[in-house]
Amino acid sequence: MRNEGLTKRELDVLKLVASGFSDKGIAQKLFISDYTVRTHLVSIYRKLGIATNTEYNQRVLLVCNVLRKIAEREKNDPTKN
Repeated sequence: MRNEGLTKRELDVLKLVASGFSDKGIAQKLFISDYTVRTHLVSIYRKLGIATNTEYNQRVLLVCNVLRKIAEREKNDPTKN
C-alpha cells in the first residue's frame, strides 16, 4: 500500500477502518481516545484528498461494505476454488 505520507499510526487506523472497526473499536484496539482516532482520520482524509462530506462518505462506506460481503461470499464459495 502506498502510504501517501501517512504515519505508522495513521496506517494502523486506516487498516482497522478497512477491517470494519468503529471509531470506538479502533480506540480500544490501539489504546487511544476516540478523539485521537478522529484526529487521525481527519489527517488521513486530508493527506489522501478525500472529501469530508458526510453524504459522500456514507456512499463510500456503503460500497465498501457491499464489496466486503461479495469478497466473503466468493471466499466461501467452493466452486470458486
